[in-house]
Amino acid sequence: MLEWKQINGSWYCYKDGTIVKGWIQDENKRWYYLNPANGMMATGWTQIDSRWYYSYTEKTEKDGDTHYVGEMANGWTQIDSRWYYLYTEKTEKDGDTHYVGEMANGWIQLDSRWYYLYTKTTEKDSDTHYRGEMATGWTQIDAKWYYLYIETREKDGNTHYRGEMATGWIQLDSIWYYLYTETADSHYKGEMAVNTTIDGWIIDSSGVATLNSQPGNITDTARCIYSFFVKKGWTSNSICAMLGNMQGESGIVADMNEVGGGGGYGLVQWTPKSIITNWANQNGLDYRTVDTQCKRIQWELENGQQFFATRAYPMNFGQFTQSTADPTYLAEVFINNYERPYNPNQPQRGVWAENWYNTLAD
Repeated sequence: MLEWKQINGSWYCYKDGTIVKGWIQDENKRWYYLNPANGMMATGWTQIDSRWYYSYTEKTEKDGDTHYVGEMANGWTQIDSRWYYLYTEKTEKDGDTHYVGEMANGWIQLDSRWYYLYTKTTEKDSDTHYRGEMATGWTQIDAKWYYLYIETREKDGNTHYRGEMATGWIQLDSIWYYLYTETADSHYKGEMAVNTTIDGWIIDSSGVATLNSQPGNITDTARCIYSFFVKKGWTSNSICAMLGNMQGESGIVADMNEVGGGGGYGLVQWTPKSIITNWANQNGLDYRTVDTQCKRIQWELENGQQFFATRAYPMNFGQFTQSTADPTYLAEVFINNYERPYNPNQPQRGVWAENWYNTLAD
C-alpha cells in the first residue's frame, strides 16, 4: 500500500516506510513519476531519458474519469489551450519505441485518421507552436502543404475532427483545393496538389483550382441565365447576385456534379441530385441544360421552395428577385437563404456578383 505525504507543498510517496523514486503505479493503475534524486512528485512537463511526459497539475475530469495531481496523462490532452497526444500504449514508430504517456510528435495515425504534431517550436500565423502541439490549418511539412481541419466538420457524409488531415476536394473561403487521397511516386497522401489538372480543374502553383473552361463559354452561359430571368421580371442586381453564387457552386456549368463527390449537381448544386433530375423528368425536360435548371429555379420561386428568409437576412424569394440592393449584399442573402452551406462566410461570391453586374447590367 502506498502512502502519500505532502511536505512543504510537494508530494512524496512511501512504500513500507521507504521513500519511492522513479516511476510508481498505484493500486488504481495510475502512474506517477518521483524525482530520482529526492522523491518529489513531478507535475507538468517532465523530460525523462530524452522523452517528454505530462503529469496533471490539478485534479481533472477527462473522458468520464477523474485524474489526480501528479498522475501521468495519456491520450489527447489539452494544456494551455493547446492539444497534445500522449501515447496510450507502447508503440513502434519510425524505428523507435514509444512508451505509454510519452509525448508524440510528427505524423501519427489514430483510428485511421492522420494528425500532425509539431516536431520543434515553430512560428506560424503570428503564434508560437510548441513541440508536440497538434497543428491545424495550412501547415508546411518538408516543403509540402497539408490542411489540418481547424474545427470538427461534416464532409461527404463523414465527420472530420479538429487537427485531422484533409484529403480530396476542399473549399476554403470560396476557393477549391485538392489534397491527394493516396500516396504515389510523385506525392504523399494529404499533400496539396499544384501545377496539374484534376477532374477537369486546372490547379496552379498556389494550389488554387479553377474550372477548365474558356471564359467566353462561362460568360455566354451567364448571359443566357441573365436573359432568362430578366424576362421573368428579376432585377439585374438579384440575377448577378445569384450568378456570383453559381460561380462558387458550379463555375456556372449546368452539367456539373459536386466536386469531391458530395452529391450536389447543377448550377446551384441541388443536393441530392435527384431534386433536379426527378423534377425535370416529371416535366419532360433535360435536367442537364441551362434552360431546364433556370426553369426549376423559377418554379421554386413561384412555389415557395428552397429560399427561406433568415433572421440575419429577412428577405423572401420574391423580395430578393425585386431587390435593387447592392449585388454584394444580395449575394450574401442568396447564400444564406437559398444555398445554406456549412460555411456561408464566402465573400468572394460578392466580388463575382459585382463583376457580373458590371459585365451584364445595362
